[in-house]
Amino acid sequence: MLLLVGPVAAHAELVSSDPQDGAVLDTPPPSVTLTFSEGLNASRSKFQLLASDGSLIGTGTAAADGDETMTLGGLDLGPGKYLIKWTSVSVDTDVERGELRFTVTEANPTPPPTAGPTTGPSPSPSTPAVTAEPSGPTIEPIAVPASAEPSVVPVDAGQPASGSGGLGDALLPIVAVLVLVAGLGIYLRRRNQSA
Repeated sequence: MLLLVGPVAAHAELVSSDPQDGAVLDTPPPSVTLTFSEGLNASRSKFQLLASDGSLIGTGTAAADGDETMTLGGLDLGPGKYLIKWTSVSVDTDVERGELRFTVTEANPTPPPTAGPTTGPSPSPSTPAVTAEPSGPTIEPIAVPASAEPSVVPVDAGQPASGSGGLGDALLPIVAVLVLVAGLGIYLRRRNQSA
């Protein structure tokens, strides 16, 4: 029994992988690393990284005989499903094979901005606001009642003022009418007395 256990223990078994088998990743891995239970024959041990359509992306190898890891770096993977097919050959030429799978999901899109006040570029305090200037002044006509319009009469310094500004011109007809009425009243009274 001990003789049978010896050859079995000499196989380079897969111990771990990065990414792990069945992993679902939000971020694509920059490299793939497989670690084995014992040193590998570098010239005969390798793995292939395949896309979901079966196309070869790259091949990982051990750096030197006796290394326990195989690595494939410099990856730039997009969203999708990937397959790793590996073959390990131990230093005593025992062969093992296996497969691993992992998935890279699509990156979550940036969520839309929530409704609220929009923040746009505000004008700098030193920058004056640009406004449309009219080509000329716009004057709206205003209706003024005739009674509200002031009458301006130029006054010659050598002559007395006339028109609505002179007090004598307004009183003169009134005084004349009063004198006429008074005279008529006196005449009628004398006439009645004589009768």
